[in-house]
Amino acid sequence: MKEHQDNFLKWFKEPLTALYGNEHAGFVILMISIPLLERYLREKSGVHEGELNSQFYGAFLGVFPTAQNHEVAKKFWQVYRNGLLHQVTLSRQDRKGRIMPNAGVHESAPELEYRNADDEFTVSPRKFSETVLKAIEADFLVFLGSGSPNHPPAEVSQATGISGYPGLKRYESS
Repeated sequence: MKEHQDNFLKWFKEPLTALYGNEHAGFVILMISIPLLERYLREKSGVHEGELNSQFYGAFLGVFPTAQNHEVAKKFWQVYRNGLLHQVTLSRQDRKGRIMPNAGVHESAPELEYRNADDEFTVSPRKFSETVLKAIEADFLVFLGSGSPNHPPAEVSQATGISGYPGLKRYESS
């Protein structure tokens, strides 16, 4: 486990921390932090490699209670996770054409705020990311994902220095 924790620090926490001082890195910070959160929440909720469900969104609310309820958590997931990771922007509507809340990022915002009266999200990328990292570090065995055999943690080969899965053949340029 120590090796995986060291890799987590080197591959994710340290690069994220280096980005926090860049006022233009908000979307990039979220694009790294959200998949980390997803892996953690999938394992925490028992969803593992299946479809997201109410247990997943309940686990989300455990990390971000300001999302208020499952419906708001689902909307956040559509706007930020699906928008940023599929289209590199915030999502305005879901696959069924339902309009999503207005959304933005700003460092002076709370980690995750939803204003029901305005139907609007605001996220502080740095604060959001710090909350994600804190949750993972406090529960690292869950993050490792023993319930997701198709997605084991990557490792660094002692023989080749390549990061990936054991048995990866060394890349040889021609």
